Amino acid sequence: MFDKNEADLERTLNELGNFGLKLMSPCHCTGFQPTAMIWNRFPDEFVLNHSGKVIEVPDKNTNP
Repeated sequence: MFDKNEADLERTLNELGNFGLKLMSPCHCTGFQPTAMIWNRFPDEFVLNHSGKVIEVPDKNTNP
């Protein structure tokens, strides 16, 4: 997403919002500006990703 213009980024973020995602963790290839936009738009779902990062996601079939 790093090479997209502002309108394309906004359209993409609007579409991402339609999926009801519980976790968003963009990688380096997303780019700084799009990553910041994702963080601002989806602060509760955002997890900063980087090399070596381990993200554990609970099994959806396991009761909490």
